[in-house]
Parts: sequence; structure tokens; C-alpha cells
Amino acid sequence: MTKIRIEGARTHNLKNITLEIPRNQFVVITGPSGSGKSSLAFDTIFAEGQRQYLESLSIQTRQFLRQLDRPNVDRITGLQPTVAIDQRRQAANSRSTVGTLSEIYDYLRLLYARCGVVHCYQCKRPIQQTPPTQIVDTLLALPENTRLMLLAPISTETDRRSGHGTLHASPLHSGEIFQKIIKAGFFRVRVDGTFCSLEQTPKLDAGKTHDIEIVIDRLAVKEENRTRLAESLQLALKHGNDSVIAVYETEKERWKDLTFCTRYACPHCNINYSELEPRTFSFNSPYGACPKCEGTGCEECEYSRLRDEARSVTFEKRRIHEICDLPIEETLTFIDGKLKTPDSNKETAAMPHNMQTSCAEPILQQIIPRLEFLCRIGLSYLTLSRTVDTLSGGELQRVRLAAGLGGSLTGVCYVLDEPTIGLHPCDNLRLIEAIRMLKQRGNSVLVVEHDDAVIQEADYRIEIGPGAGRFGGEWVNHETTSGAALWSEMGRATPKRSLEKRPPSALTLENVTTHNLKNVSVSFPLQRLICVTGVSGSGKSSLINETLVPATKAAAARADDCVGEASGGR
Repeated sequence: MTKIRIEGARTHNLKNITLEIPRNQFVVITGPSGSGKSSLAFDTIFAEGQRQYLESLSIQTRQFLRQLDRPNVDRITGLQPTVAIDQRRQAANSRSTVGTLSEIYDYLRLLYARCGVVHCYQCKRPIQQTPPTQIVDTLLALPENTRLMLLAPISTETDRRSGHGTLHASPLHSGEIFQKIIKAGFFRVRVDGTFCSLEQTPKLDAGKTHDIEIVIDRLAVKEENRTRLAESLQLALKHGNDSVIAVYETEKERWKDLTFCTRYACPHCNINYSELEPRTFSFNSPYGACPKCEGTGCEECEYSRLRDEARSVTFEKRRIHEICDLPIEETLTFIDGKLKTPDSNKETAAMPHNMQTSCAEPILQQIIPRLEFLCRIGLSYLTLSRTVDTLSGGELQRVRLAAGLGGSLTGVCYVLDEPTIGLHPCDNLRLIEAIRMLKQRGNSVLVVEHDDAVIQEADYRIEIGPGAGRFGGEWVNHETTSGAALWSEMGRATPKRSLEKRPPSALTLENVTTHNLKNVSVSFPLQRLICVTGVSGSGKSSLINETLVPATKAAAARADDCVGEASGGR
């Protein structure tokens, strides 16, 4: 079926409309405000698309989803799954960023949880969670007949802080430690790097902390010793609290240590780390937020909003907040480069099997289209860490569009609500290009719009009218107000008005530096209709809404105070 057929639409003020809309096309629904455009696009087409999709799910699944009421329409056929993107400005949230609003940060959290390399935040050494089978394979890969010892590091105390454990041996209990080692059937240990026998208990300085490791087994590296090596390894992990030190003989050095851990822990600093999860990198969750600033960003966390453990995880040698602080254009270059050359980094190539870049590829393929969309619509200068409450109206709308339009869905009917509101004409052209790309992927795009540039670029136009409220709700042709504005000289020429060269008075602002304004000085003539224009994000709202209006109110308040005091004095 190549068309969406709507029969008998009577939602709100629609008057039993029946029409056909071509699928996989760029379609604009226009008409006077209040004529019924949104009633047709959102309350009828979108609502029915959602209802039909939800009815295809099981009853058990549907009970957890909010279901829209069935629209007042006889029948709609040929409708694809629908996605609606409106442009209502939500209440500003100090925790919302460009990354969270566009959903890019959600994929970055998943990327770091699945493919990140953990480092100890104290000693900065990489930490790898290595399964026992991989430890055995690594040790058997050493030159044949290499002399090898397995040591189990001993921990006796646990200090809990911030949900994580710090383990260290206490010299005050060293005598008890040695007795327990002997009872466990072991008679050799390494204390502070020196091997000794427990036939005579070593004397330790009670004022210092000592490294004590049990010698579990000594053997040669041979394939026939695989079973013995695996059994000894399990024993070492048991006594070493999931950590083991493999000491092997080399030609250049007498002995060399290899430290392994089957959980996330730093054997050098004795710090335990929880399993990496996406919420580890969420500053909106107590699990990942910096405990001091509580996820708002206050210098201890480098304004990253994240706790130490999350800031110590890297992907291709970059931490997650470092990527978010890059301009989006640079972030795209970095991510796209890692997708094309996944094994160029030694750190990535050395990662365990569950962290290899093959796991990262499908995640990167979800991130890249969204970054490309933000660049395509002129937001390459923003950063993913930029808070939403500092965005201009046009910037905010385009970031919200990126969440819905930046994916790679096909066979979908997108319904957009006046996406050009607040945009400069040059930004409108970028938006039109993005909409056409959606169509080229095999999607239908329905846009409720008043902007003449968007209307003229559409493949198919539908006008609802001819008036508003009870005077609207009909499908009309171009012999209307909208048609006249588009296809006659009415919409092409505007009379010029002569203005006085020197207005009688003006409001003057000097050296304004609000947000991105650079020492702007400007005068606003009084008793005039003034237009302040420029591309989205250029500083228009910073100049008017956040500078002129507060300054005028403050000046008026001071004047009122003076009047009140003078009156009272009389």
C-alpha cells in the first residue's frame, strides 16, 4: 500500500474529513491557527498509529504502557508505526544536558560499561577482570619450561567506604596470619618481596604495613601441567580473595610478577570496584554521581559530576566526561575514527574478550548518526556536557529533534509539530535537508507547519481550514489565505516604512557580556517595533531576555522606591 487513507475523521473540530496521504513522502499540513492541523496530525494519525502498534503487543505487555484513546475516526489504513516530536519547551532541569536530551549520553554510558578500561583512581594502573580460564591460557603462553610460582596475597581487614572495600594486611596480627597459613597446609611465603620458610616465623616491624603472599605452588610451564595449573590457580584465588600473583623466571630479570584478578580490584592499592554498569556513569543516579556535589558538578569531581570510579574508566584513552567536553564536531571525529580503525589502540587490542571493540561497534553505530544530525543542523559547536537551561530556544528545539530524528529507523511515520519555531532561515534549510534524509531512508514525514520555506519544499501539501475553531476542520484547496500567501504577490512583497533617523529617546546597554555576548553596546529606540534577529545561539535571548528585561525591571524598581520614599517623607 502506497497511501495512508483516513476515512471520517471527526476529532475535535474536524468535520468528517476523508483524504489520502502518500507514504514515504515529505508532507506538510498547514492552515490558520486553530483550524484543526494538530487534531489531524497528532490526535488522529499519531494516536491511531500508536494504538494499532500497542494492540499488536501481548496483554501482559500492554498493562505497563500508557495507551491513547481511540481517535474519533471511522478507519485509517496503510498507517506505519508513528513517532511524534512536539516542540513544547519543558521546565528547565539543571541536570539535563545536550547529551542526555539527545540520548547520546545514554549510549556513551553503555559504551563505557561494556568496553571501558578500568583504572585504579589511586595508582592509575589499569585493572582487568580476568576469568580463570584466560589466566591459565596466558600463563601457558609463556616459553615452555619457564619456572613459575603462584602466590596468593593475604588480606585480613576490610574498611568500607562509599560502598567499596579497601583491603590491607595489619602487622599487628602477623603472628596469627602465619599460624593460619601453616594450618592451611602452606609453609612458604613472600614477605615484602623476600621468600622465606615458615619453619621459623619471620619477625616483622609492628609499626609498618607488610605485603604477605602465600606460595601456593611451584611448577614449570608445560601443556601437560594445565590441569595442575588450573587447580592451583583456583586454590590461589580462594586464599587471595579472587587475586593471584604469578611469578615467573626471565632471562633479563630474575623473577617478574604478573597480577591477575577475577573481579574488579586493584591488587596494588587493595581497592575493590563494583561491576561496571551503565548507571556507573549516570550523574542522575546516586550510584554514579559524585557524593560531594551530588551530580551537579561544585571542583572535587573536575565538574564531571561523576564519582572517582566512573572518572577512572577510559575508552581509547579518553574518559567519558572528557568526550562530553569536546565540541560535538570533534566528538564525531573521535568516535567515527574509532569505528573505522577499531584495533589501532594498543589499550583496546589488549582488552579482555568482553571488552573488545567488536562489542563497541553496534553502540558506536547508534551514536554516530545522532552526532551527524546535530552537526548537520548547525549545532557542531555545542558540547554534550552543555546544560539545557543555557540553550537558546532554537538550540533546544534542534537538540530535541536529534533524539527522535538522529536514529536509523526506516518504515516509520514521523509527525513533527512546527519544528521551525525559533529558527533562523538559514537553520530552516538545514532542518529541511534533515527531513529529506528521513524520507530517503524510507520514512513518511508529516509536518505541521506555517513557515513558507518548509511548505514550498514539501512533496505534498494539505491545508486545513478555512478558518479557526468551528469555522475550520475542513480539507481545503489552495484558493485560501495560505494559498494566496504562497502563490500570489501578497506573500512576496512587504511595504517599507520610513523611520525617523533620530528617535526622541532610547534605552542603552553598554559592554554586555551575558553568556556568549562579547562586550556588546546597543541602543533601543523607544516607541518603536524593534526586531532582534540572528542565527540560533548567537545571543539574541541573552541580550533581550536575560539582560535588557532584568535591567529594565531593576531600574523601574529603584525608581519606584525613590518615589515611595519621597512621598513618605512628605
